[in-house]
Amino acid sequence: MDQENSISEKEFIKRLVNLCLKSGLQNMPKKPVDQHVLFKSVTLLFDSSGSYSQKEVDEKLQYWLLAISQFKKIDHVSLRRYLIDATYLERSSDGTAYTIPLNGQRQVKFEGSINDLDIERVLSDSKEEIDKKKQAFLSTNKSN
Repeated sequence: MDQENSISEKEFIKRLVNLCLKSGLQNMPKKPVDQHVLFKSVTLLFDSSGSYSQKEVDEKLQYWLLAISQFKKIDHVSLRRYLIDATYLERSSDGTAYTIPLNGQRQVKFEGSINDLDIERVLSDSKEEIDKKKQAFLSTNKSN
């Protein structure tokens, strides 16, 4: 696998934290690699062996948008379309079921351990770490 098109777990977490907690982005990022990181993070909310109705998919996408990503200018319908276009989500020919394909025709490959990440936990722990650093910085500046 081409190193340039492969994302390690460490890089994935770093990019995800930056995109969701630090960047202040409200819309889809411009860099394709960042888009792929976000799309992959969405799929981690799904059981890859399951099949989902549109309602179930929409609920998970809305949850990701509101609770995880905090992107304000992307709606769940647009996000679903992005995921389908980028082969992170497949819709059945009759449009009634959705699945997460194990290997889509993607330009970016992800380290296998990423599939086991709890992205909610990763972001929660990272937010705590950011808040602690901020508090330490503020208390250092107050004492000066």
